[in-house]
Amino acid sequence: MRLLVVKLSLVAGVCALIGWSFARPEQGFLAEIRLLGPWGAALLATGFLLAVAAYARDLQRLLEAIPERHRAATPRSVWLMFLIPYNFVEDFWIIANVARSLRNHKAGEGSFGLISGLGWCSLQILSLVPHEVGSVAGLLALPLWLWHWAFVRRARAAILAGA
Repeated sequence: MRLLVVKLSLVAGVCALIGWSFARPEQGFLAEIRLLGPWGAALLATGFLLAVAAYARDLQRLLEAIPERHRAATPRSVWLMFLIPYNFVEDFWIIANVARSLRNHKAGEGSFGLISGLGWCSLQILSLVPHEVGSVAGLLALPLWLWHWAFVRRARAAILAGA
């Protein structure tokens, strides 16, 4: 219950950032999306959602490759990435649970994807800030997300190769 209260409090902060963006639509991600026009914005949104679905599927498949006793979360929990605006907060827990599951399984070494994963999560939230701060954060979040995605695919391949 306590964790839920923490998460919902953090979601309230995310909602405030989103509200700030809507209050200043001439700045930040809304202005950038508007530059694409309606068709461009629809295409970008569709492509992004398809990419997030593919990423979530890879996260799910990674967790499925880890024995259940070592998992910190169920494989299906990664689909919480689609619960906007809750996902902005839950993504941190998803990344942490994947890393914890890998550590429990003793699959790999190092940060278990925490650096790139928590990095893109943090930058994703900063991308909601209007002005150049949000634009730069959004641009920096993308390569970190792709880096983490590549890590997830490599980690799964390593687990399957060792099984």
